Amino acid sequence: MKKWAYAGKIEYIKTPGGKYRCPESEIGRLLGEQMPKGKVAVYVRVNSTDQKGI
Repeated sequence: MKKWAYAGKIEYIKTPGGKYRCPESEIGRLLGEQMPKGKVAVYVRVNSTDQKGI
């Protein structure tokens, strides 16, 4: 997700804690679907290779 955000492929906001958040409308656009009404939550976790020993 960070690569897409840096490349300008998706809209995002970065929280003060360093997390990336994507608006619900972007998820629908990426899926090519109309999103249903209501609340949606998406969690993405990416581990880097330097965290491998942790």
